[in-house]
Amino acid sequence: MESHSKRIIKCQICFKPMKHYNARIKHMSEEHNIRHKFKCHICNREYNIKHYLATHIRQTHGHKNKKCSECHMAFITNHGLKKHMLKHTGEKPFTCTICLKSYARSYTLKEHMRAHADKRICT
Repeated sequence: MESHSKRIIKCQICFKPMKHYNARIKHMSEEHNIRHKFKCHICNREYNIKHYLATHIRQTHGHKNKKCSECHMAFITNHGLKKHMLKHTGEKPFTCTICLKSYARSYTLKEHMRAHADKRICT
């Protein structure tokens, strides 16, 4: 079996070798103050790393083909659909370990836990 050699990507200014294209972009931005802007063709948002632009396009402007079976709202990701379904099921998977109150969203539980922390500080 033939072995494949890994491609080395070099800085175009100082020729420092890097393993990944995004590392070169970051290096050129930080070390040589050269900014590569990758612009979204839909909303004009800019990214310094091409992969971040691709992720943005997929997650923000992608096809909403994940449909809710209850109300037919559509989502780009399974994660978005799963979070939405909590509204229909009433499921509250995030439970406070102090008072056992439950929440549908993790960030709501975190806000609730801060209230417990504030009470402990005040007493």
